[in-house]
Amino acid sequence: MDKSSPAPNDPRQRAAFMEALSLAQRRIRTLFDARVRLEGMTLARARVLMTLDDRAGLNQRELADILGIEGPTLARILDGLEQGGWLTRQVSPSDRRVRELALTDAGRRAATRMRDIAGATRAEVLGGVSAADLEAATRVLRAVAVISSSVHTAEKAGEDGDRNA
Repeated sequence: MDKSSPAPNDPRQRAAFMEALSLAQRRIRTLFDARVRLEGMTLARARVLMTLDDRAGLNQRELADILGIEGPTLARILDGLEQGGWLTRQVSPSDRRVRELALTDAGRRAATRMRDIAGATRAEVLGGVSAADLEAATRVLRAVAVISSSVHTAEKAGEDGDRNA
């Protein structure tokens, strides 16, 4: 092994990976946000529109869970989308506490436009990366996501156990 390269998966290597991941995510989000703002949209609103276009029939709680945001934050985003004529919120006939979400025709057109911008951005950003590198990166990121979720679940279970003790 080359003495100048770090040992496999050492703390410096892990830190460099996490820093690179964070930087890449921030830069891609900034780029996409700038592009959708030219269309009068925000990143948060674009995510909501695309998710609702992909998964019709969601309610507010389900959408908040999918997007990983708090209910009050989502409510503000939905207020803007509703005022803009991109979606409607209806009280569920089966449970008056639940608000069902539906895109309007304008919302579906906007979602399509946001998806086009996202696709073009991905093509530009990842166009120079080989298929093999993308496959390897995807495997690593999926593994990180699974492990992070498992650690979080275990920590929450430990916290719940502490509260019940």
